Amino acid sequence: MSDEQERLKRLRERQLAARDPLVKVRKGQQASAERERKVDRSVSLKQAWQDIPRVWRSVFWAVLISGVATSILSSLLDTLWSILGGILIAVVYLVFAILIGNALDARDEIKRLTK
Repeated sequence: MSDEQERLKRLRERQLAARDPLVKVRKGQQASAERERKVDRSVSLKQAWQDIPRVWRSVFWAVLISGVATSILSSLLDTLWSILGGILIAVVYLVFAILIGNALDARDEIKRLTK
């Protein structure tokens, strides 16, 4: 009989807790605070750069390096071959950049999925 009374007592407490209006208010306040924390989080330049997929970051660096290589070649040699050589360097850098960037993105995705 004591077990039955304890069970009824717990049942009554759960029913009262379920009807407690402050539970909904606290949940609303918690959700609002979480939204504000997400909004208040400032974005840094470093974070913005890291949010870009590595394949695009590596393409950016490849274009930058190949542009420098092309300008150096064209300043040293004033021929059509220097420009063609620079374009060839740019294509080679772009291919490697896409391959390496894609591989690094795939590795990061696999790490994220295995957690």
